[in-house]
Amino acid sequence: MSAGSGSARCGSYAWRTVGPVVNQGRRRTPCRCAGSALPPGPRRAASRPPSIGPTPPIHGTPGQSRNRRSSPPTLDSFRLSTCHTVGSANAAKATHPQRHTDRVLVHGAFADSSSGNGVIKRLKKDGYPMVAAANPLGSVSGDAASVKHLLASIDGPVVLVGHSYGGVVISNAALGSDKVKALVYADAFLPDKGESANDLASKAPDRVIGKVLRPVPITIDQSEFHQAFGADVPAETASLMAVTQRPGSGTAPNESSGEPAWKTVPSWALVGTNDRIIPQKLKVSMAERAHAHIEKVRSSYAATVSHPEAVTRIIEEAARTVH
Repeated sequence: MSAGSGSARCGSYAWRTVGPVVNQGRRRTPCRCAGSALPPGPRRAASRPPSIGPTPPIHGTPGQSRNRRSSPPTLDSFRLSTCHTVGSANAAKATHPQRHTDRVLVHGAFADSSSGNGVIKRLKKDGYPMVAAANPLGSVSGDAASVKHLLASIDGPVVLVGHSYGGVVISNAALGSDKVKALVYADAFLPDKGESANDLASKAPDRVIGKVLRPVPITIDQSEFHQAFGADVPAETASLMAVTQRPGSGTAPNESSGEPAWKTVPSWALVGTNDRIIPQKLKVSMAERAHAHIEKVRSSYAATVSHPEAVTRIIEEAARTVH
């Protein structure tokens, strides 16, 4: 192991053949690499037969020949090579920039925080800190204040993500925050000042939301939920989502947005091309107006459920760019 790898003695052992015949005699020698997967064991004193010469070096110095055709590779040589690979990987990992930017997900209407579970699972697996905000779904000003309060409790930079009506919320919650470094809109509204979610939705005559809503409480009809909300979600999952959907309010969709944060914060937009709630053309128009980085995915309105890998990818792209 070269000194540059940063590895240290690990205390585990590897077997080495010490005689010209495999079963003549063996002893265990300590592995000199970090990250060993073999269990530690006690040292066993063993003397080498006087007829055996010094063991050829395995790692050698730069430029030294490692041609050992005269003898077959032993388990020990394989073991040390494996240790070297693991040790180098550990050293590389140690020099990787620390992933300290929090990702905060804000769900929209007719859903709850669990709608982002697929995305959360992938981001946590990659080592990113995550927070799923519980959006009250009461009013734009009240919901934005709730998210602002959450942001104040987080130390360090934040990538703020909104789905659906959650896009209205993050546009207002991030305004004036020095913590929010990027905004990600996943099948979401990007309102300008004075616009409401209903104002924007009215620009898309091919939307179906008005046909499937039930007034008290304001929910999507369970019999229509699968096709309207997430046609590419498995039927059993969509059925559960229909039952557990959070009711909307009559106030939030009609309340005008304040000055949006996307005018000063770098933004990304994931556009589901098969969305029946916020059609593709409307989402692209809003994203272009906000000068957002646009990515498309063949998805319904429920991209966080049906295509969590695409949502994860654009969040990580945003985080890398603003790191």
